[in-house]
Amino acid sequence: MDLITIGHSVIDRIIYPDGREKVLPGGSAPAVATSAVQLGLETGLVSAVGPDFPKNWITDLEYYGIDTSGLTEIEGESTRIDYYYNDKGDATSIELEEGVSEQLSPSLVPDSYNGAFFAHICPMPPPLQSKFIIAMDGNASLVSLDFNQTYAKIYEKKGIKGFPGLGSVDLAFPNEFEARALVGKNDLEACAEAFHAQGVGCVVITIGTGGCIIFDGVNIHTIPSLDLPITDPTGCGDAFIGGFLARYASNADPLSSAFAGTALASFAVESPGSWCPRVDPGDVEQREVQIKELFEKSNE
Repeated sequence: MDLITIGHSVIDRIIYPDGREKVLPGGSAPAVATSAVQLGLETGLVSAVGPDFPKNWITDLEYYGIDTSGLTEIEGESTRIDYYYNDKGDATSIELEEGVSEQLSPSLVPDSYNGAFFAHICPMPPPLQSKFIIAMDGNASLVSLDFNQTYAKIYEKKGIKGFPGLGSVDLAFPNEFEARALVGKNDLEACAEAFHAQGVGCVVITIGTGGCIIFDGVNIHTIPSLDLPITDPTGCGDAFIGGFLARYASNADPLSSAFAGTALASFAVESPGSWCPRVDPGDVEQREVQIKELFEKSNE
């Protein structure tokens, strides 16, 4: 197995100002998986859902080519997230019902997933993420970690700096808000250096439409994003991570990995929902070229 993604699988509900509702498949773990698998990674999913999780969504994951043997059904309700949007298309309020994801634990990782090249740990309560970091250290060649702005704010209020277990994390993907909250600094390059000082091999700070900052301990780069109409930004960061990990698994080059991640993210913002839409590899490659050209032009 090239990659296992560990985290929530979610029933998303989008509520529009006029009262319309749309129910879509969500969750960071399948969102990263649906991105990475499109660049050729053998990908498995570790998650917990209830009997109410639509079976056709699981079939769709399998149609993508994702191994779902780590998707465990537990009696109870699946995790649900309600997004309330305004007239501008911005999510003004988000309500989370944890559901059976509260029972997610390292014991749900199938034995067949041991020895995976990548174990990616998606946003969860920090104590649970730390358990997975410990469990996967040694059971995967590389461990990557994403964060959650809600939990970062809790850490900030409690005056907690840093994150437990970062010394065993090879790649970390905080967004700009999480990075500042966890490090306690405003300058993002300084935040990247602080994560690296805690033991992270490669730090990637995403900045929404501003692109991302990469620091591998030697070089620091800012990668621009493509200027595209945004249909739905939900899952854009997960699509970026999936593309980044897929390329990194083949060449361990952070720069070209960021080009691939940014390309996948560009398709995600053009489609509703958090799971990455199916795209043609040739189209991904074309956008990678465009992003590389923007990067080179910005560094002239």
